[in-house]
Amino acid sequence: MYLLDTCVFSEFSKKEPSPRVSSWSESVSQSEIYLSVLVLGELLRGVAKLPEGFRKHELRHWVETLFVSHRSRLVLVETDVIRTWAEITVKAETQGKPAPAMDSLIAASALAHNLTLVTRNTEDFERLGVSLHNPWN
Repeated sequence: MYLLDTCVFSEFSKKEPSPRVSSWSESVSQSEIYLSVLVLGELLRGVAKLPEGFRKHELRHWVETLFVSHRSRLVLVETDVIRTWAEITVKAETQGKPAPAMDSLIAASALAHNLTLVTRNTEDFERLGVSLHNPWN
């Protein structure tokens, strides 16, 4: 079971996504793919920054369809996630390596739901103790 990071969905929005990422995606059942509401928020934020036009409209529609297509596999920020987040952020701070809020919340979401986080940014997440997979490798 996998939780996809923002960079994975951003890759899918490209006209020519990485063949490795596409191949990995095709090898995994959609029922194994989970999406964090935080990632949806990051995607919507990125779309909101775009200038008005066809591409912005197209991407906004695409992100909105993700809410529907992943409805039964949306990971919310609920009590277990917040408890896990508190633990991992304190540990990171104690080690002198504070984690950005969004990254640590996404990592906590994966940990709380026993999911492997799929990301290109493994270095950003390794210290948070989350299981990782980098489909670009």
